[in-house]
Amino acid sequence: PAITVDKSIIGDEITRTIAVQYSNLSAGVTVTNSSDKVSLSASELATDCGKYGEETITLTIRPTEIGIVQDTVTIHDAATGLPLTIPVTVHTQRKIQIILWEDNVDTVYITDNIALTATAVNAIYYTSSDSAIAYVNEANQLTIQSIGSVTITAHAKESEEYEAAQLSKLITIVHAHPVITVLPTVQSVGYGV
Repeated sequence: PAITVDKSIIGDEITRTIAVQYSNLSAGVTVTNSSDKVSLSASELATDCGKYGEETITLTIRPTEIGIVQDTVTIHDAATGLPLTIPVTVHTQRKIQIILWEDNVDTVYITDNIALTATAVNAIYYTSSDSAIAYVNEANQLTIQSIGSVTITAHAKESEEYEAAQLSKLITIVHAHPVITVLPTVQSVGYGV
């Protein structure tokens, strides 16, 4: 049967096994393949004429790039010249990228000065749903323009090895609470004055 791996991740090692049952094969049954991304656990089967048995061959697949790895494993009997071919197809995709964003920015005051700290494997950039309310500047500071609600989205760019990612936070910007910094002074007021 064909060996197909639909969703492998770049850099992950995949193993598959082939169980080969044989009978009355002469010595010299070879196992070969053509792709350097697929390695085999054996280059020949230990068969003797007149014997029956089963051997297991392990395929180790190491995808190093996005796309499809195609190979053919060939089991060849030198005496009869008969090959058994097993097609191998591996579909490789990028790794999933995760954005970590611990900032607690659900509700902020219009006077707050907030640095955003989202991180991922690849570089982060931010977008705003309404820059008239708030946006993120080049220094990753939340620049507040007015009160209201805005969605800030952290984006991690796609790379050769990782998928693009994004994570959004809804931020509500409210007026700051007034703070009395100087208490009023009390003066004596007399009757009739």
